[in-house]
Amino acid sequence: MTENIQTYTHKCPNCQVMKESKKELEYEKVQYQMKFIKAVSEMIEKMMTKFLHDKIYINYEILCEILTDNSVNLIEEVMRHFM
Repeated sequence: MTENIQTYTHKCPNCQVMKESKKELEYEKVQYQMKFIKAVSEMIEKMMTKFLHDKIYINYEILCEILTDNSVNLIEEVMRHFM
């Protein structure tokens, strides 16, 4: 039976077609998002707005959406005004 399966898979055109790897696409997504990561000891509202303005808004214009965990520094009045 094992020989039959091996013979079939070697002759089957669908079994011989190599499928596209999605690992490359995942790597590209991570690399694209790495541009926007900034490590700081403490992120206050003014630092956040400066980072968003200088690194993202100036280069890419209007922000459509920001995903957050609703931490206090992201829902302060300064950030609301910036948005």
